[in-house]
Amino acid sequence: MKRRKFLSLLTVGLLSLAAFFFSEARAEEPTIAGTWELNVAASKSTDPMPKSATRVYEVIGNSEKLSGTVVTADGKTIPIGFTATLDGKDSPSQNPGVDTVVLTPVDALTVNYLTKLAGKVMYSGSRVLSRDGKIMTLTANGVNSAGKTVDSVMVFDRR
Repeated sequence: MKRRKFLSLLTVGLLSLAAFFFSEARAEEPTIAGTWELNVAASKSTDPMPKSATRVYEVIGNSEKLSGTVVTADGKTIPIGFTATLDGKDSPSQNPGVDTVVLTPVDALTVNYLTKLAGKVMYSGSRVLSRDGKIMTLTANGVNSAGKTVDSVMVFDRR
């Protein structure tokens, strides 16, 4: 009888400990919220590489708000932004060359996206956060405004 009681208490204790660690791990999942700076040296693109880029994300319920700037290779500063719901549906975008963005969550660290212009997909890609929440990687494949195919991997560091 003592052995059965001991095993039951041990099982309850281990399950409680596992639940505690699981909830702690989930609570510490990284968030996109914050300021991100382009790491030009770690990035690559078939398009001209920007001199710099800053992205600021806010999480508002099931939506994300992006605001930021890109300094192009020729020194032009371009504002970027959108507010989009993470539901796989079209949301308005204020980014150059597109008028719509679609965000579809894959898991806690990954979001797939599409950008469109007049209903036509211009770019598709993914945004992946590192497990420690310090690095964001944006991949993109599509066609630029000149009709040239673009493949890029842009790496951002949390500021």
